[in-house]
Amino acid sequence: MSQPMSQSQNVSSAASNAATDNSATLRRASNDIGWEYGILVDPTNLDKIQCKLCGKIMSSGISRLKKHIAQIKGSVSSCPNASKEDIAKCKAAVEEGSKKKKDKLQAAKEIREEVTIIEEDDDEEVELVGTRKRPHTLGPMDKYVSDINPGKKMMGQQTISATFLKARTEKVDSFLARWVYEAGIPFHAIDNNSFAQFCEAVGQFGVGYQPPSQYKLREPLLKAEVERTKKCLKKQEQEWASTGCSIMTDAWSDRKRRSIMNLCVNCKEGTTFLSSKETSDESHTGEYIFNYVDKLFAPLVKVLRLVDGDRPSMGFVYGELQKAKQEIIEACMSKEAQYKPILDIIDTKSQGRLDSPLHLTAYLLNPFYFYKDQTIQNDSSIMEAVVECVERFYPEDVDAHDYIINKELLMYKNKVGMFGKIVAARGCEANNDNYDPGKLWLF
Repeated sequence: MSQPMSQSQNVSSAASNAATDNSATLRRASNDIGWEYGILVDPTNLDKIQCKLCGKIMSSGISRLKKHIAQIKGSVSSCPNASKEDIAKCKAAVEEGSKKKKDKLQAAKEIREEVTIIEEDDDEEVELVGTRKRPHTLGPMDKYVSDINPGKKMMGQQTISATFLKARTEKVDSFLARWVYEAGIPFHAIDNNSFAQFCEAVGQFGVGYQPPSQYKLREPLLKAEVERTKKCLKKQEQEWASTGCSIMTDAWSDRKRRSIMNLCVNCKEGTTFLSSKETSDESHTGEYIFNYVDKLFAPLVKVLRLVDGDRPSMGFVYGELQKAKQEIIEACMSKEAQYKPILDIIDTKSQGRLDSPLHLTAYLLNPFYFYKDQTIQNDSSIMEAVVECVERFYPEDVDAHDYIINKELLMYKNKVGMFGKIVAARGCEANNDNYDPGKLWLF
């Protein structure tokens, strides 16, 4: 003979049936494990949830429901019908959520602690509110009234301060929100670490901060930020040379549905953006991506092999580097936005290494380049490099300076003597292992 169902069983059964019938409309579109155990009581109220296991209705959202299932004491009663598996799943979810929240707060704290605009020896002192490590004041009067009773902390005073802080925060938030809406700032920009640091810096500055002008943003501040970024990348560039790196591509679509492909370099220190190009008319096949990367970096590989090879390279390094840069520009279809970041890195890395006065002088004195393009001599930086080299080789010997610059160099430019012979012209037509520009200067 069957026993009559208890009142709690009736409630649980009814709740379970109701949850099944309305799951399509009363379950939020979320992957949170809590929604395996709860449904919305009212689709218009996202905070009021009913437990599927016992029928209990509670407020404060899915987080409280998970604590209810996990039988975590304190803020909500425990579910009497939760199995050990249900308890374990929800308890793990609650602990994971708490850890993520704690890690997020710690990360935000560390980001703000990187900001320091107040010197330790500043004469002006401000009072602490709560347990903040940095000076923080609610207003001019707080500085003078917060220490009336220094040996005693009153609950009433803390409550007033918290209420005052909340009200003032809401006012600041409203001004920020208005600027975001009027300027069309993307909402996700609020999560940017740099913005958090900006807020911290303004807070440390205090009353009276004036934002920079448009000119200051366009010119000095932009240049300063570029230099700061270059310094930040130096650690990664050192890692490239030490342990190597990987060339990566990342394809995405912008708001106009144009296909964009980013070119990046990755190492254990992080990923560095190099350039991007529009690829809307191309299929992103493996062959296409390989050819794109190969076009950009093959010229540089050739220069590096030249430097490390057995063949005398001094007369070719600068010339081949210029050629490689031009090939990169052509591979990017002369679009400055695509090739400039790459060339900037090349210029930074080669500065003082591959563009010394000796490299530039050897470039000018190599007939392979000069006799094909005599406009090279019109480059003031190259001619200055030639003079500097002569002065270093023959210090304080003005006669030698005069003879080399005004006689020998002139003979070379005008193809006088051996430089004008057909055999000399043919010898420098092809840049191969048999060609040595230094031999022409021995006759």
